[in-house]
Amino acid sequence: MNNNLAKTDNSIQIPDFNYDDLLERYFKERELSEKSKQTYRINLNQFWTWLIENNKTDLFLKKRLSKIDLLDYKEYLISKELSARTINSYMVSLRQFFAYMVSYDLYPVNPLANIKSVKIESGHSKDELSAKQVLDILRSIERESLIGKRDYAINILKYFCALRDIEVTRALVKDIKTKKGKYILQVQGKGRSATDKAVEFVILTEPVYKAILDYLSFTGRSLNSKGFLFLPHGNKSKENLTTKTIQRIITKPLKELGYKTDLITSHSTRHTAISLAIEAGASLEEAQTLARHKDPKTTQIYIHRKNRFVENAETKIYDLLKGGLHEMKEKGLFE
Repeated sequence: MNNNLAKTDNSIQIPDFNYDDLLERYFKERELSEKSKQTYRINLNQFWTWLIENNKTDLFLKKRLSKIDLLDYKEYLISKELSARTINSYMVSLRQFFAYMVSYDLYPVNPLANIKSVKIESGHSKDELSAKQVLDILRSIERESLIGKRDYAINILKYFCALRDIEVTRALVKDIKTKKGKYILQVQGKGRSATDKAVEFVILTEPVYKAILDYLSFTGRSLNSKGFLFLPHGNKSKENLTTKTIQRIITKPLKELGYKTDLITSHSTRHTAISLAIEAGASLEEAQTLARHKDPKTTQIYIHRKNRFVENAETKIYDLLKGGLHEMKEKGLFE
């Protein structure tokens, strides 16, 4: 029997180890969504490929992989200059899968049990736009054509409601409902498939709702129509937009207005919405509800970021020393 691991497009074959069946059982017991399954496969297959390339297959099959081996793998991921979040995602998937094997006596110990995660810098990695910049963007989008109406509706929805790109692509017309006198959009968030029952929602304020309704009407649809809310138009092979298309739609006006930077991306619309809510006086709880963060500490980052420019140590130092600095300036010690 061939002792090498063989990688295919969708699976890994491991001689004397029924990996695919075990993985399917693992998915079933954890009740993972199709999206989460896909992420796990990618993360785990990356590890099996590394085993092949580093001649560590036998160590795995003989159940002798050690913490040192897994630290080598961690260093390999770091050497690829992946983000800390991506590396941690790979390691978490692997740690959980080994824990599962240990629980069924398929592996003696979990070699990742005491390996630390890669440190993620505090704060978030994307920047946000000001209220004026958001208004500039919305004013710049033409709203006469079908594509213009769609792109305007997507932009205002993301800037006002903090939706992720994937949540925009998954939105269905039937997800728009009324609740306590307000229009809402049920959100199919991270880790959920398009067929899952959405349990979270965002409130559609008047300009957002009108923009969506204007787009729907222009396409000959209504709130009673079926299918995806935002359509590709001109691409009959696809039922809904891709996240790549959403990114292009958001990036286009950013580039035209000169607002696009490495830190301003499609995901910045989400940061912008949360930050503007806080700037407008939203409480931590209100901002957390808008962002749909499970942990309020994640939302707290935005508050700290805003407060950084209001209450800061640098200004306090200047206030303390400015009298002396003024005296030095009068004596011509500096301009």
